[in-house]
Amino acid sequence: MGCAVCCKVLLILINIVTMILSLAFIAIGVLLVFVVDIFLEDAFESAKEDAATRNYVITGSASELKEFPLLYEIGVAFLVFGALLFVLSWLAWCGSCCASCCRILLLVFSVILIVLMLAEVIVLSLFLVKDSAVSIKQK
Repeated sequence: MGCAVCCKVLLILINIVTMILSLAFIAIGVLLVFVVDIFLEDAFESAKEDAATRNYVITGSASELKEFPLLYEIGVAFLVFGALLFVLSWLAWCGSCCASCCRILLLVFSVILIVLMLAEVIVLSLFLVKDSAVSIKQK
């Protein structure tokens, strides 16, 4: 009985840590999508001041950095990944915390993980098979 309780507590803690990490991914995504202008201006000014103390000259302005390629798309990817990770960890947390009343959440969590595992195997096999469209485009 003691080992089962210990494993349950460990699983709950792992899921809480995963939820916190997913919230960090969501925060990074929000920063990259919505407040990138303020962040880039501050970072550029800080880099300019640091370069001036080391006798380097940085030319240009922060507005040129706003056109950084794929910055918006990376932010959206962080948002989506963080949201999916949060939902998955919440399902696992609720299922492990309240196992008697939330068995369906554990079932949904298990099905989602199986689907993700199958998707990973399929994508990996597309890269490994020499005659697949993905492998041909990669060359």
